[in-house]
Amino acid sequence: MSEKLPLREMNALILLGIDTSGKTASVAVCTENAVLAQTTVYTKLTHSQVILPICKDVLKSAGLTLSDVDVISAAAGPGSYTGLRIGIAAVKAMCFALDKPCIGISTLEALAYNVSLHKGIICAVMAARLDLVYCSVFRSDGRSVTRLSEDEILPIDELKNRLEALNEDVVTVGDAAEKIS
Repeated sequence: MSEKLPLREMNALILLGIDTSGKTASVAVCTENAVLAQTTVYTKLTHSQVILPICKDVLKSAGLTLSDVDVISAAAGPGSYTGLRIGIAAVKAMCFALDKPCIGISTLEALAYNVSLHKGIICAVMAARLDLVYCSVFRSDGRSVTRLSEDEILPIDELKNRLEALNEDVVTVGDAAEKIS
């Protein structure tokens, strides 16, 4: 019977991901092949009050420390300007202090990967303001996601018209998905 090797012995890249782009704060620690621990919190506190304690808890759940992490990523938008500033500043500070690389990830692309098992068109959509939504369209082969449009802000009716013109079934994901369906 084989024993489970520690992540470092398997040369697994360890990534800490932070998303403060919306009403929730999310943190995950993962390798290329697995999510090791994750938490999403909807709180009345600001992201600046909760994001670092959440990072600490998620790392502890994974049996890791911040020093074990190879790369730290932040949701780069679109989304709440203030929330994005908080998440990006936290990531940049950790990366500077630990001399680690940081990367930005499109919030909409990350949403699309949540339903990447779907084969076909995916529309990631987030509420912006009034009748506007942040959106982007992707195609999935059931494993990976390919971008079909850039992240943009559109009136809901215009996005609906664009999706109907595709003449394909579309899976929507995000906090404004019900506005499009």
